[in-house]
Amino acid sequence: MTDIVIIPMREHSKGIRNKNIFRFNNGLTSLEMLKKVLKKLDDVDIYVSTESTLIKKFANSVGIKVLMRSLELGNDEATIDDVVEDLMMNPIIDYYQNIWIIQATCPLISLKSLKIIRETLNSNLEIDTVFSAREVKAFIWET
Repeated sequence: MTDIVIIPMREHSKGIRNKNIFRFNNGLTSLEMLKKVLKKLDDVDIYVSTESTLIKKFANSVGIKVLMRSLELGNDEATIDDVVEDLMMNPIIDYYQNIWIIQATCPLISLKSLKIIRETLNSNLEIDTVFSAREVKAFIWET
């Protein structure tokens, strides 16, 4: 059965407006980098969840489907929990085995990490949630 990957993106992000569609030095946006990695996984459908017609237009232009959400889920008070709760009410979710939420702000997640996550979910039915994390030292001189 196919998995669904949902990348939440809001137009009015905190700090840097439209940071999710800025191009990096390699000429790709975070969304395009994520798509490049995710397409190497078998049986995944990729969607962007957004309230923004601008982001919808951009996602469609790079070949990614869009799930529109309410404007309230794009404001600074909305949490990822609010977005996920809204997504769980969408009937499209019923057609998928696993639901992946991947933040557009982590475009450098590795294919190896994604494969480990999928293997973990599929091999142990007692596990219903997996997240990736990486230990980062605040200062390079700390040991």
